[in-house]
Amino acid sequence: MPEPRSVVDVFEEAATRRPGKAMLRARRGGVWRSETFADWRICSELWARGLIAVGLKPGDRVAILAGTSPDWLRADMAILMAGGVTVPIYPSMVAAEVAWILADCGARIVFAADPVQVEKLVTPDLPQTAIEHIVCLATLGHRDRPDRDGRTRLSLHEVLPGGATEL
Repeated sequence: MPEPRSVVDVFEEAATRRPGKAMLRARRGGVWRSETFADWRICSELWARGLIAVGLKPGDRVAILAGTSPDWLRADMAILMAGGVTVPIYPSMVAAEVAWILADCGARIVFAADPVQVEKLVTPDLPQTAIEHIVCLATLGHRDRPDRDGRTRLSLHEVLPGGATEL
């Protein structure tokens, strides 16, 4: 009976066999672009090394607070490559729901889609969570509706306390 293979094993095998083959296509800046297995492997491996460098241990939980996107897939593979466990969180959830999930799962690292999602993680009136690192995947976010200040666009520097670059 063959030994069970992990998702990472299957991915590595495909990336080794077909490094130049387009693995996914995504629209960026209004243009459809292809990404090869080699491109995705390099990015996910670098992100996995970064997770390990900030202290991720096998079995640790890492949350992804983002909608489905190529970055979500890259983050998920990086977490798996580093031995972590992915905790997906719907980006439509409000800050209190996000805080509850993070406290329950014990994630110390969160990939956030954009500043709108980061804002949910740094709101001072939320219960404390164990979050040590936030990886923001975009520097500008868009809201469906204006906030109480009338903003529909939100930049990362508006969200980070005191202009911090890392939380």
